[in-house]
Amino acid sequence: MSNVPIREKVKRIAEAAKDGESYTESSKSAGMLFFYGIFGIAMLFLIALTIGLAQGDHYIGSAICLVAGGGLGFILLKLARA
Repeated sequence: MSNVPIREKVKRIAEAAKDGESYTESSKSAGMLFFYGIFGIAMLFLIALTIGLAQGDHYIGSAICLVAGGGLGFILLKLARA
């Protein structure tokens, strides 16, 4: 174990988090790409669920899934433009 007190370690971590320069641009863009991919998969799932529910004559559930998918699409659009 090192002789550095825990308070000093926490202080260093807090300073690195405040600075924001400890991460490279490539890792930031890879993280955002992963985030976009997760949102895209969720949107595709909700659209497929909407179609399946509509074919099974469950129109209220279909409408709810459609609104949820549209909400995810709107959030994704706002994040991409930010």
